[in-house]
Amino acid sequence: RRIRAIAAGILGAGVLAAALLHRAASAVPYDLEPEDSKVYLRQLEMMGGKANVMASQFRRGFLSLWQGTNLAWTVLALSAAMALIFYVAATQTGSTARHQRG
Repeated sequence: RRIRAIAAGILGAGVLAAALLHRAASAVPYDLEPEDSKVYLRQLEMMGGKANVMASQFRRGFLSLWQGTNLAWTVLALSAAMALIFYVAATQTGSTARHQRG
């Protein structure tokens, strides 16, 4: 019962933090960046090929996870994963200890 309460607390804290982050980020207007232009992507491809463009887009995609509303979704996903991992690890450890004693 205590394990479920702790897992629920982790998930609840994550949901609350994600909601607050989403609300704060929604108030910020979206800005276009120079990296979004076709001219920039073409120049990037001319300098380093398609691999350079793909690496740049991957880097920008990963970095975008930590900004704005995407940060709220990232926090929500990480807290759900942490709660699940905690719950599974705690219940497996408890059942293993019970089998070893008995």
